[in-house]
Amino acid sequence: MNRRLHPLALAAVLAATGAAHADVDHVDVRTSGININDGRVVVNPVNGQHIQIANAQTSYHLEMKAGCSGVNQRLTDTFVALGNAGMNGDVAEAMPAGTPITQVSHRGNESIGWTEAVLQVPTAGLGGSLNPVAICQQWVQQRLGQGASLQQVLAQDKTIVKPVTLSAVASCARPNGGGREWKTRTMQHQLTVVCKAGAVGGMGQAIQAQQPAPPKPPGSLTKNLAVVASSLKALTPQYVGQCPAKLPFQAEIQADAAGEVDYKITFPPNANTPQQTRTGKLVFNGPGTQKTPIFEFTANTGYPVGVARLDIEQAGQNKVHEDFKVQCVQAPVGGSVQFAPTPGGGGGPSDKVLAPSAPKPPLGVQAVPVQPPKPPLGIQAVPVEPPPPPAPARAIQAQ
Repeated sequence: MNRRLHPLALAAVLAATGAAHADVDHVDVRTSGININDGRVVVNPVNGQHIQIANAQTSYHLEMKAGCSGVNQRLTDTFVALGNAGMNGDVAEAMPAGTPITQVSHRGNESIGWTEAVLQVPTAGLGGSLNPVAICQQWVQQRLGQGASLQQVLAQDKTIVKPVTLSAVASCARPNGGGREWKTRTMQHQLTVVCKAGAVGGMGQAIQAQQPAPPKPPGSLTKNLAVVASSLKALTPQYVGQCPAKLPFQAEIQADAAGEVDYKITFPPNANTPQQTRTGKLVFNGPGTQKTPIFEFTANTGYPVGVARLDIEQAGQNKVHEDFKVQCVQAPVGGSVQFAPTPGGGGGPSDKVLAPSAPKPPLGVQAVPVQPPKPPLGIQAVPVEPPPPPAPARAIQAQ
């Protein structure tokens, strides 16, 4: 006589010895789209402690398929479950009591194609490493241990992701009373715990929890943001001119989903230039590419080979580099620094800098040698001659 196994049986059951066995040919499971609230649990703070779970349950939208091998074999059980059900062969390990499962209709057929199933998971029953309250409280304690104040910790939401296993289980049996066989197929998913921010009113006042954001309509697609491409460009890769010099830089970041990307650009120091950093955040409303503002790096002295670095905190490309050169020259007194045109193109901020030539006299003005001054008009200079000698005196005779 054979013993029939129910999916929630609490002990391992062995089919009757010598009975003919049925075989499960295949079973598989996959997600049915990516829904924004799948596996998402929100925990609100009350009096400075995350103890209030906002949503009573969370869901996973799945699809499963299964089939029996051989002739005259029928599916007897098909369901999806949270965790690894571990039901394989004619000896089926029992699942813990209270394991969330959702039955999938098989109608006694030999097989079913991809069939939708929504696995409902009560959030209050999540325990161990998946306990949302414990996850948020552990995060708060960790931040406080690092020297942050409670007000700083609760200033913004914190999202923590934990891995979970989901199962699809099928069993087959012969209508004539043959033994039953089980098979389990698993997939990896995640539990997303959102530890909500709270406003600190003052000394002795309770921390008021923020209302959770309203859920988006079913079918809305979302995913965790990842950076798929990034670059850092020196807008003046080679500079020759007077120092201190200001070199412009700009980064470009491509993300595959909506979210925020934190970035930092680090410029190298030298003997006379301290290390400089620029930080910022880009907000993406969906997949796309965005540029950062243009940042200036001030080089007090030359950099024969300089390397700037872009760091990104999100998953994906998290570090890129860009080379630049700075050569400091002494400009002539009274001169100015000008840009020389790039070979084959127009001038621009990335062109090499040349020293100016010597200054020229103003346009249309010629230098004339200095001549001695001329006498006034109509007056000629006459050389002065000495006066003639006086005539000798004559004797006067009396008449």
